[in-house]
Amino acid sequence: MELKRIAPIMALAALTMLLASSCEKTINEGIYGTVKELYGDWMPGVGCNPPDHGERPIVCEIYAYEYSPSSDYLQAPLVGTATSNKKGFYEIALAPGTYSVFVLDPTNGKLVNANYGNTVTVEEGKAVELNIMLNHAVY
Repeated sequence: MELKRIAPIMALAALTMLLASSCEKTINEGIYGTVKELYGDWMPGVGCNPPDHGERPIVCEIYAYEYSPSSDYLQAPLVGTATSNKKGFYEIALAPGTYSVFVLDPTNGKLVNANYGNTVTVEEGKAVELNIMLNHAVY
């Protein structure tokens, strides 16, 4: 991907991070929410201390691509990106339309579909809440 194409998007992401230091949305159209991870040992145990497990917010990159009906979503144009803050909050201002959303998993560097293969549709004048859970737990 060309640097000229990514630079404005990354500048917008940096500005978004400055504005989104809390968990309050500031956009009128687009997507917003929190990114969390499930971690630890969730296996049931008898007669032992409860295992260390839970969910926590994480900092990661979120990417919104224009929806493409092809099987290779990443060939579609990248239209927005954000970095979640330490509370896991993110927001991406998007025009009305349908999008595929992905998360760059910070534990392994892989892109993960943020909505289990489903698209996200933004309607005029509305912001859609899309909470994302990365599952790093052991069962």
